[in-house]
Amino acid sequence: MAIATKNDRKKKIEKAALSLFSSKGYHSVSVDSIVLKAGVSKGLFYFHFENKQAILKYLLFDKLDKFWDDIYHNMDEEKSVIECLELTLDTFYVSLKKHQKEFRLFISLMLINPGIFDKRIAEQKASYKELYKYLHWLYKRLGPDEVTDEVKLFTYILFGMEMNYFLFQGNFDNEFRKIKASVIKSVSP
Repeated sequence: MAIATKNDRKKKIEKAALSLFSSKGYHSVSVDSIVLKAGVSKGLFYFHFENKQAILKYLLFDKLDKFWDDIYHNMDEEKSVIECLELTLDTFYVSLKKHQKEFRLFISLMLINPGIFDKRIAEQKASYKELYKYLHWLYKRLGPDEVTDEVKLFTYILFGMEMNYFLFQGNFDNEFRKIKASVIKSVSP
């Protein structure tokens, strides 16, 4: 029988917290319910996390790292700008589906308690910087005068897609295809 390591037990706490937060809401979950679901002691919880808000922030930023890493791509000069943009949009949508629990929680918390997510902290993360570097490279290849403004507009489109995906989850695939086609059309020569 394998002995659980500190990292294994920490992962159990993270998984339990994410499951409870996304199903019951952050404010309805206690540290006691997290440790009960994880099957660990309260002391172990506090060994890894200062409090409930600390695990939430960890989960949000950990998932954002994974999400940004998913949609970041190497700056491949061999691919056309359109191919790169399509790849970015497609992987964004796949990642959104893959991490939907986490992002549903993230968006609901941003709307209810915006102070939980600090954009300045997010912008300091390496994954965020790499994604923005990639998007600047991509839009610079398109040749607009204000690359930063175009990148900002593109990220707003992504955020809008994210919000609509969660609001109208029934069948967003058709909507995604329409949005993707519009974005590609807007940058095509």
